Amino acid sequence: MTRALACIVVLAGIATLAACGVGADDYRAAVHDVQVRHEARLTALTTKATADLAGRMDAAVVDLGALAQEIAAFAAEVKRVPTPEADQTAADALVAAYTRLRAATLAVRAAVIARNRTALAAALVAFNAAADGEAAAVDAFNGT
Repeated sequence: MTRALACIVVLAGIATLAACGVGADDYRAAVHDVQVRHEARLTALTTKATADLAGRMDAAVVDLGALAQEIAAFAAEVKRVPTPEADQTAADALVAAYTRLRAATLAVRAAVIARNRTALAAALVAFNAAADGEAAAVDAFNGT
């Protein structure tokens, strides 16, 4: 009887570990699905805003506003995905990176609206740093 109870406890532990693994895999798959849903629009808006910054400032303002909204929607959707405890730190870092990227996008937009070249140069440096930080957070999240 004691041996049978010990086996049940061991099997329950294995089942719990297996369930945690599936949960983590399900979580990463759900986040990947969110990334896939937003990737094309984020890329298109970034490309368009970059092109418009070369001389179509009014269009760039619109593009940057749309990009900031898309980043916010993306971050909010990632944040809504139920997160296993083991992935919480990486998930928080990922959402924080998206939040910083959105803030940097809005700073670029504000500099364009003000037509302030000095502020724009500084905002673009901050945007590039935020984009690098987002890429690093994605790599860390994916374990690469």
